[in-house]
Amino acid sequence: RMLRTNLMPMLGAEKKVMAFTSTVLGEGKTFVAWNTAITLSLLKKKVLLIGLDLRIPHLFEYMNLDSKTGITDYLAGIEENIHTLILPSGVMDNFDVIPTGTIPPDPAELLSQNTLDKAIDTLRNEYDYILIDSAPVGLVADTLILNRVVDTTVYICRSHYSNKNNLRFANQLMSENKLNNMLLVVNDVDYLYRPYGYGYGYGYKKDKKNKYKGRGKNYR
Repeated sequence: RMLRTNLMPMLGAEKKVMAFTSTVLGEGKTFVAWNTAITLSLLKKKVLLIGLDLRIPHLFEYMNLDSKTGITDYLAGIEENIHTLILPSGVMDNFDVIPTGTIPPDPAELLSQNTLDKAIDTLRNEYDYILIDSAPVGLVADTLILNRVVDTTVYICRSHYSNKNNLRFANQLMSENKLNNMLLVVNDVDYLYRPYGYGYGYGYKKDKKNKYKGRGKNYR
């Protein structure tokens, strides 16, 4: 809820699309995006979360989803109606999700298609908030490409995990205005030195060898 409170002044009728990214794998962007969507939906707002991490998506893990269709099918022209891809989150009635779909051979090229702009323009008129789970910006250019349709960027770092160079990289992106309205969020922070925080287990590779090095527990 604290993140929601800090986000609200940056959002509005004309600024409702926010992307969640990080520098590298394992910093918790998908976890933060999912939980932010829930807290926004608690305000009785209509919320949509789109899985646009087209490299190794994890959004489906939060939904126990087996469907292989998603936003990539629309961007590739396989599915013409974006609304057929919208699924209930299973958490709140006013919280919907568009999963990633089939991983494409060239995600950056697919994200450059004007079909994405068309989809976002359509969905802006139907939802109060649109959240995008995007790829780590320190690894690939996908999030920079998405910036054209994004109003606010939530940049995730992880306590006791993220390298100091990650913060320097984020600061560079902010100073160069590479990402719209950047908001830096430190994830998995111990509160009053207790083992409390956001544990999430986001991993950007399938073998899941990336172990948590902090003091809190590691949750999916």
